[in-house]
Amino acid sequence: MIKSDTVQTLVSSLANGTDPLTGEEFPSDSPYQNPKIIRALFKVLNSLSQPSITQPHPHMNTEVSIVKNFDYAKVFELTEKTLIQYGAKYKDKKEVIQNLSEFKKFETTKLTDEDYYEKIVFVIFYSGFRAATVTAKRHIIRGHFPSIKQVADYSKHDVKKILSDNNMIRHEKKIEACVKNALLFKELINRYGSISNYIQSFNPKESFENTLNLKNDLQKKLEFIGPTTIFHFLTDIGMQVIKPDRVLGRIFYRLGLVESENNLLECVLQGREFAKHTKLPIRYVDIIFVAYGQTRSIEFGIDKGICLSNPRCEFCGITDYCQFKQKINEKG
Repeated sequence: MIKSDTVQTLVSSLANGTDPLTGEEFPSDSPYQNPKIIRALFKVLNSLSQPSITQPHPHMNTEVSIVKNFDYAKVFELTEKTLIQYGAKYKDKKEVIQNLSEFKKFETTKLTDEDYYEKIVFVIFYSGFRAATVTAKRHIIRGHFPSIKQVADYSKHDVKKILSDNNMIRHEKKIEACVKNALLFKELINRYGSISNYIQSFNPKESFENTLNLKNDLQKKLEFIGPTTIFHFLTDIGMQVIKPDRVLGRIFYRLGLVESENNLLECVLQGREFAKHTKLPIRYVDIIFVAYGQTRSIEFGIDKGICLSNPRCEFCGITDYCQFKQKINEKG
């Protein structure tokens, strides 16, 4: 008889769009990439994860692992306050707040075709690299990918020229993907009139299901974009999602909000809960938690993150809500 933990592992893999036998991501036209099926699988997963009736869990809801009575607004307030106070040790507090506040504008900023292209270029380059490494080379990357029209005309010789730049992040597949995506964007502009028109054809802000439909179509079309980075792009263009990377997965898991650090959709849903309860733009919610848990964020005065893999609990302002910290205290 198959063990319950094995069942959970298999269902979790399917819910996250990954073949549990091969570890490969399902193609975008697979039934396992359908929004309704994804939601159904997560409901099954959450049901499997529930404790027995004889030993009820005092906090867990049956819907998408949302913790009952969890004070989203208070936890976010403390996280934001701690981050700003810590950053103010190394950078002027007003500058820290100003740099963070820029992320409140993402949802209302009207983007041009070139804005959309620049964002996908940087999403690709940030993927798998330390943020500080890419941030330091943004001007170099931007110089090599100046416009959709120009990059769409790049030849293999142009790619080799970029690879010969010692100051550039010389990752051939990333560079080639940026060229192919320029060609895609050019095609979409010719067909829809603009990238914005293409995106709005899905009515993504009308419902979360529409957002997932847009996500699936983009993931199918774009080069070098996976199940996590597609959410990064959607976040950057103002959609109501967060980027469910390992940092947010780790923090939400330690707070007891998700069953696993790797449950991408659950992380996205929890990000939406924070935005709903704080009435703040989701991109701002995202950057606060990202800066809190990534290695460093110099632009916010963070020389070293707080909720790292090896957490620096002595600097953390939300330990009262952290199950990870509670377990450490129990063992100690």
